[in-house]
Amino acid sequence: MDQIVGQTMQDKALAAGAESRIAAVSAPEIQDSGRNAVFAALVKGDSDITGLVAYSIFKQNELDWLSEFRKARDRDPTEAEADAYIIGESTPRRLATYRHLADATLAGRGPDIADGGASSGGAGTMLASRAKPSGGLGVSTALYILIAIGVLVAVYFAARYGAAK
Repeated sequence: MDQIVGQTMQDKALAAGAESRIAAVSAPEIQDSGRNAVFAALVKGDSDITGLVAYSIFKQNELDWLSEFRKARDRDPTEAEADAYIIGESTPRRLATYRHLADATLAGRGPDIADGGASSGGAGTMLASRAKPSGGLGVSTALYILIAIGVLVAVYFAARYGAAK
């Protein structure tokens, strides 16, 4: 009987450890008791729409990286791999790039991913998209902005008032 109770407690401890690793991988940017360094670096204040859109772009890139990592490795990234991704994405140059992309998106010159725009075609396509403006907001760009704002509002309220328990 003691062996069964001991085994059950051991199983619970293993499950709790696995859950914490899964939480760390599914939200690797959350560190130091929930402080989000990337969010703090990109968003300068409550009314910083450019920062909020930049953070949304960061989160999209993070989800794309996670998806591609799982396809390439057939597993979730380790905590060290997720940390390395966050370190690379939080350099001053990358943060400035996210803000620049957010400015372009808000001005209607952002990449139109659904039509194979700048983010799917590499640097050459990005240069071409700068040379000829899109002429306004396309349907996919407007949808992207609406989704980004919705996500950002949810992140803002979760950060400000805490996540529901």
